Amino acid sequence: MPPRNEPPDPTGSEVILWHSLSGQPADTLAALVDEFNATNAWRIVVVPQYQGVYPTLRNRLDDALDHGASPDLTVLFPYHAAGYVSHGAAVSLDAYVNNVHFGLNEADRADIFPVFPQQRPQSAAWRSVDELPNGAQRHRAVLQR
Repeated sequence: MPPRNEPPDPTGSEVILWHSLSGQPADTLAALVDEFNATNAWRIVVVPQYQGVYPTLRNRLDDALDHGASPDLTVLFPYHAAGYVSHGAAVSLDAYVNNVHFGLNEADRADIFPVFPQQRPQSAAWRSVDELPNGAQRHRAVLQR
């Protein structure tokens, strides 16, 4: 098992990503996922799965969490993410993002829209996520939308 601050090696992982996007946003997500799947050096495969309109996504996520079969990643609004964080159903992605082997490089970091890192300290969801232990076998994350 990796040290507490070190996430498991994601090499060869399949990552299930639930979302409620449709139209152009869904097309953009699909293009980004296709590019990532084709170019990442760790052979990680992201599998986006449309779960219906946003309330349906939330209901399905709640059901999945109740049955221990939740996705690896879910696209949610920050105020909903905070609820999952407060119940321990989310972990921080920081250990992955900052990892020297498979984290984001300087070019990747420069590609992030500047407002997102600036909002992070004010977000209850992000503050709470960072306080959770990430030593669990199956890591779940709730992403901001």
